Amino acid sequence: MSGVRLNAPAKTVFWLDWSDGPALVRLTADAAEANAYVATLERRAGAAARRAGEAFDASPMTVRFRIDHVDEAGDVRLTVDGRPTFASLAAHVGGLRIWFGADHVDVVYADPLSAVGAGAAQEGGLVAPMPGVVTLLKAAIGDRVEAGDTLLVMEAMKMEHAVKAPHAGVVESFRFGPGDAVREGEELVALSGDETAS
Repeated sequence: MSGVRLNAPAKTVFWLDWSDGPALVRLTADAAEANAYVATLERRAGAAARRAGEAFDASPMTVRFRIDHVDEAGDVRLTVDGRPTFASLAAHVGGLRIWFGADHVDVVYADPLSAVGAGAAQEGGLVAPMPGVVTLLKAAIGDRVEAGDTLLVMEAMKMEHAVKAPHAGVVESFRFGPGDAVREGEELVALSGDETAS
């Protein structure tokens, strides 16, 4: 697993296609054991669920697992919470499908380079270029910004991504704050146009 940080375990955040909607997974390497990880799954993590009055899962599922062996065919031998388990991996629609017997989950991830030029205006707003978590707001409501100014920072794919203004304007609102999970394509910022400026 990559993403190692000084004085902190490697970690990443990604989305799972869960039975009752998108689930956010926070994965952290276990520094005490090689190839071991702790995964915390928060169901109903999408913004649509929050707008419907739901919150993150009040009792997120936490699983500790170790990857024991991966063969060339994508078959994986794991130890999950102390029990041996088998899974199969396959590339699937820009992500990964993980089979556990007859059941499967889809891991959704994005190419970080696809964020370049993303965040295009959509009815005066800026959208998330990929699934992630908002970590920092770099502007305030009412601020006048120029094209290229950073409006907020997201963490996705083990990296930080700056969402920048595509044109000059005034920040009208932020749809999310630090710590909020967002899905690809969700509106992040409402930014007024510059056509009325004189």
